[in-house]
Amino acid sequence: MGFLTTITFLNDAAHNYEENPTRLVEIIHDAITGNECIRNGGRSYSEHIGNHCNPIRVQRTRHADNHTVYVHMGNTVTEVNPDCADTKDILERNPDYFDKQLAYLEQQVKALKKMRKEHREKKYNLSEEGLAILKRNLYSLKVDLRNDPNGKVKVIKEIRTATGYSLKEAIQFYESI
Repeated sequence: MGFLTTITFLNDAAHNYEENPTRLVEIIHDAITGNECIRNGGRSYSEHIGNHCNPIRVQRTRHADNHTVYVHMGNTVTEVNPDCADTKDILERNPDYFDKQLAYLEQQVKALKKMRKEHREKKYNLSEEGLAILKRNLYSLKVDLRNDPNGKVKVIKEIRTATGYSLKEAIQFYESI
């Protein structure tokens, strides 16, 4: 795994990108190397091109294992992460906007959980009756595998396959059998 750089381009400045291809390549190269973010205390920064003063916003370069979330609200994309200098700045300088971003994220998480639940119900038979049948079948498998050192793992894999549950949910379901 490597490093990733998130760059936001303002579409209104598209003609400036076409007219200044060398500058555009310089901006992208500088963004990828991450030097400006390092000099800027890990904060994102804007770049000018042509007659636009800030049509390109560069987020800090991060390793693929360093996860984060970006929120696109209005005319900006902002990293929202407790360890991010930009997030801390927004909380300090504009707490109302911070609250608006947080409310948006909460709304999106709620909608995503609903979507996942509906997907699982549609893809898997997670009705009471369906889960009861699954429990009976898995109980038999559990009994058959009780002397197998990998028996629990095999049953949990079956639960995940049959339900789409996360590992934690599958373990909880296993313990209810």
